Amino acid sequence: IDPDTGEKILGLCNPLTNTIHVATYFKGEKLAEDVVNHSLHHELTHYILSLLGEQELNNNETFVDMVGGYIHQYVKTKK
Repeated sequence: IDPDTGEKILGLCNPLTNTIHVATYFKGEKLAEDVVNHSLHHELTHYILSLLGEQELNNNETFVDMVGGYIHQYVKTKK
């Protein structure tokens, strides 16, 4: 839980170590596959924006979550 916002933290991106961590459980409960994959794509968006040097966009959680959501929907529905 983020102490500043009270929101769940389901993932973490660290471009310095080239790692992305995504939770599969929260408070002992298994997270839905869609939640895990959305979190993965959210963190991937952070990673890409960081590599591009787009710090302002990277700090915009609403933007990052929307882009991550769109990437998740593309991957989930592509044929």
